[in-house]
Amino acid sequence: MPSMLRFVFVIALLLSVRVGLAQSDAPTFQMAPCPFNRPGGVAIECGYVTVTESRSPALADDTNQIRLAVAVFKSTSTRAEPDPVIYLDGGPGGHTLDSVEYMVSTFQPMLLNHDVIFFDQRGVGFSGGLDCPAYIDFDYAILDQDMPFDEVIRQSNEVLLKCRDENIPADVNLAAYTTTENAADVRDIIQALGYSQANLIGVSYGTRLALTVMRDHPEVVRSAVIDAVLPLQVSPDAEFPVNAQRAFKTLFDGCAQDHACNLHYPDLETVFYDTVDKLNDNPETVTAFDFYSGQKRAVLVNGDLFIGGLFGLLYQTTEIPNLPRYIYEASQGTYDGFLDDLFFMVYQDDYFDETLFTNIGCYEETAFEDLDTAQASSAGLPAPLADMFLSQVKGDFELCAAWGAPPVPATENDAVISDIPTLVTVGEYDPITPPAWARLAASTLSQSYVYEFPAIGHSALFGTDCAVQITTAFINDPNQEPDASCIANLPPPLFATAEIVEVHNQPYTSDELGFRGIVPENWFEVEPGVFSPYPQLDPVQIPVIAYRFPVTLDDYISRIITQGFYAYDKLPPSTSTVSANGRDWQIYQIERPDEKVYTSFAFFEGDRTYVIGVTANSAEERAFLYDALFIPAIQAFEIVEPRE
Repeated sequence: MPSMLRFVFVIALLLSVRVGLAQSDAPTFQMAPCPFNRPGGVAIECGYVTVTESRSPALADDTNQIRLAVAVFKSTSTRAEPDPVIYLDGGPGGHTLDSVEYMVSTFQPMLLNHDVIFFDQRGVGFSGGLDCPAYIDFDYAILDQDMPFDEVIRQSNEVLLKCRDENIPADVNLAAYTTTENAADVRDIIQALGYSQANLIGVSYGTRLALTVMRDHPEVVRSAVIDAVLPLQVSPDAEFPVNAQRAFKTLFDGCAQDHACNLHYPDLETVFYDTVDKLNDNPETVTAFDFYSGQKRAVLVNGDLFIGGLFGLLYQTTEIPNLPRYIYEASQGTYDGFLDDLFFMVYQDDYFDETLFTNIGCYEETAFEDLDTAQASSAGLPAPLADMFLSQVKGDFELCAAWGAPPVPATENDAVISDIPTLVTVGEYDPITPPAWARLAASTLSQSYVYEFPAIGHSALFGTDCAVQITTAFINDPNQEPDASCIANLPPPLFATAEIVEVHNQPYTSDELGFRGIVPENWFEVEPGVFSPYPQLDPVQIPVIAYRFPVTLDDYISRIITQGFYAYDKLPPSTSTVSANGRDWQIYQIERPDEKVYTSFAFFEGDRTYVIGVTANSAEERAFLYDALFIPAIQAFEIVEPRE
């Protein structure tokens, strides 16, 4: 894939080294220091499993062994189950071990009963050296270049072919770097570590790897979890444009169906395509600070870059809520948020092995596809998307024609048929492995359960705690359908909204709660005494004004501020006192910047306890609402007899 899109397949982080060893008859494990910062609270054993580079006698030679870097996180239970979890990373080419310290929280619930194995796949990170540093340089070099997308692809392919010819160590046999060999590695790791069976968890390409293990080595698999599924029988290149368009359409429809998003970003689809056309006709060069490299960079933003960048951001669940705002900002010539995320994606390319990605893709996917099918499947798509993604697909075929991948068995394009208990998960917004692929894979897995997660991008497991709960329950008892009720409680994306810059207050009386005051015109009462511009209740979208009447002030402070959402050690000092209608209200400014929640509280204790709070999305919005709504609400507040 060309530079601006390739990097979005990255999941993990690590540096690369390859080691060749003398030949032996069976896989062995040798302890070694852990090559990452060890998280606390768990015992970890690190080392290398020695495996055969090629298990085909025709490819074997005197250097036919490699070492795979492995880390075993030991269960926190003294009576752990005998079958560990083994994590199969995505890509292919994603590094694993250097990101373990960031992933451990996701796997923590599984550690209660199982060991968890992480490893770098052959050719990746500490298990090899198939990286291409020149490709990273190319990513940065083209950021400010005004060139046709076809030319970007052509130069990108040249860089990769040069890496293949000049960077790959002489003792590496690329014909042995396949999913079939990866699957045999998984078997060997499980057995070398002394286990009989394991529970597979594969994400993205890791699902193809998991399915191949289930096909070739079912004896070592107790259960499998495949998340963001890449079935063997699909055609990723041919379906790439239509899958991308599906994800964009999901975004546009999601915004149109969300009151707050549609209010602030109406006709999002039209604005998006108009912006793409404008940027392709008149690209803009902007200078922005790249936090990840510490440099200012000039970036030429054209329509293709904008499409590619947003496509990459659809992978990331946490970024999906920001995309409508990025589209509207770009339509007005502002790119700050978009470019910050773009720089992060380019930065991540340093932790992804493009050579391995290309090698496996050419061998196992492109060999079964053709450009005519891709063009036919793209008929009727919006021209900007079809043109760009078809250019990329064409470039993939040209690269693979020059790559020289060996012939591939037809079985590598056959559906995996298995009765191994399998959990199949997918995100609604996944731009590259759509929900239809998850259902397709499950159709030949007789003991499978399929779940789609709303508002999630690429990988449900790393996108929501709900998926972690379901995965953990399944692994604990794979013969029992897991409790998936948490899915019904997942909200749609909380799309970022424009800040409130104007309110018109009107009188309001609540006989039920026993007060009169003000609320902004056209705000919704989402629950008694709580008002928002948006009608969504679960969760309530901010900004909000809330009138509360707790039993005691201490109880409210404990539940909300010190032991609740805000997690303060103690109530901070009052910032001021406001007197109105015979009451002296103590004012407090409470916030959670990491969650973009900024609240002004007013407390008064008399014959009853009264709380007025206004919560905003930013410090600036809070400052506006403080004067326009919060203080007027205090001044207008009066008690009336509650209705019995």
